[in-house]
Amino acid sequence: MRAIGSPATYDRPGRGTGPQANPTPAAQVSPGGPAGPSPTKPTSKGRWWATPFVALMLMSPFVGELLSGSSPPLEFLNPFSLFFLVGLYGCGAVLIREATHRWGKGWPTLVALGIAYGIVEEALMVKSWFDPGWMDLGDMAWYGRWWGTNWVWAEGLTIFHAVFSIYISIALVDVMFPARRHERWVSDRTLVLLLAWISFVTVLGALFMSGYRPGTGPYVLAVVAAVALIALAWRLPVQLWHPRASRTPTPGGFYLLGAIWGTVFFLAFFSSPSSGLPAVAVMALMAVYTLVGFLVVLWTSGGGENWTDRHRLAFAGGALTFLLFLDFAIGIGNPASLMLLAGIAGIALLAWEWRRLGTDHPSPHQGRLD
Repeated sequence: MRAIGSPATYDRPGRGTGPQANPTPAAQVSPGGPAGPSPTKPTSKGRWWATPFVALMLMSPFVGELLSGSSPPLEFLNPFSLFFLVGLYGCGAVLIREATHRWGKGWPTLVALGIAYGIVEEALMVKSWFDPGWMDLGDMAWYGRWWGTNWVWAEGLTIFHAVFSIYISIALVDVMFPARRHERWVSDRTLVLLLAWISFVTVLGALFMSGYRPGTGPYVLAVVAAVALIALAWRLPVQLWHPRASRTPTPGGFYLLGAIWGTVFFLAFFSSPSSGLPAVAVMALMAVYTLVGFLVVLWTSGGGENWTDRHRLAFAGGALTFLLFLDFAIGIGNPASLMLLAGIAGIALLAWEWRRLGTDHPSPHQGRLD
């Protein structure tokens, strides 16, 4: 919600088109690869709290808020804050994962819904797209601001949420529960409750989180954009482009790819006001850079069919490297922020998942990027 690693944060306390009624196993896709038969009801295995549903409800805010430095540990664990963060990030990620799976879709739908999520959070709820006085804007309050909208900030934060808060969070949980990646994770009734929860916190946040009231035109266009993206996601095919099989890099190669992409993205975004480049050029470069990075992953993984969970986890860990480094830097510079604990927790999570995967080998869980 706030700027990633913003120092100001630590001054405060605390596929075909349309859905398929009976999709074939090849068309059912989960965030970890092609799905198998989809049960009409989610299965209940093990303790309720050791489920992919609960894990994703917590993983998305963990990545999007805690690891990003937007909410330090004490603020993140505040019950009131946690209610909002889980209601926003967790519900959003679960709804997106379930929609993609139930519609028998793939990565294009996941990406479109992730972008829509970024709009809901940053434009409709906290209104940082529009508010020139938003606490973390800095020079972006004037750099790239036209028609009452902070355009560079809006693009950067939307990409961040689509990639990190949604895609990477879902991928981490998918790797954590490989036996359940082709199932529904929640019941229809739970979906309705999650939709009500995210709607409640979004409206409440829009009304009371900031006193700024954006112009009707920009705000309405943001609503239209989010709705249009959801409609597009419903119509998108499972694959937009299926590259020919290529020689897949090792997991280490995917880690390096993720680390380079993530580091360059964050550094370029934060330094853009002092780059001397016109804001519109920065926006174009960010969009092209993100697209090229995604196409490289798609090509090197053969559309996701040539990589295993270790490749997927390595890429996610690489993309998170910059944020983990930032956590340690902030924690050392300001011990009271307890961001060292956030960095340690992030590394421990990735190490635990890597160890659970064991020896890398071809498996039926290999599949598309999503």
